[in-house]
Amino acid sequence: MTNAEVAIRPFLARQPVDAVGYYGHDGVHEWVNSLDSDLVISLNLIAVELSGPQSAVVEAEVFFEREGSRTGGMTFSVWRFDGGKLSEAVGYGSKEEALDAERGSWH
Repeated sequence: MTNAEVAIRPFLARQPVDAVGYYGHDGVHEWVNSLDSDLVISLNLIAVELSGPQSAVVEAEVFFEREGSRTGGMTFSVWRFDGGKLSEAVGYGSKEEALDAERGSWH
């Protein structure tokens, strides 16, 4: 599903000064393994807006539940593809930020 050089940078993980990113197949495994086994993630896809021949802006509600506590909300990300596989997925704080980034260059 992903290219060997895939880059995934979730919005929430990018907030600290030392932004977190997950790179390559090993990075994807690291990201999945970092999730708490007690954590339940639900995703409600709202919209996928094709923004180019190999890219899309994805809008979704994402919620994280653990021990009766629920957090999360709307998420916006730019997904870029190469050869039919995911090459980059970068989260943004708003749809406008995602669209602005998509009009710019790769991150």
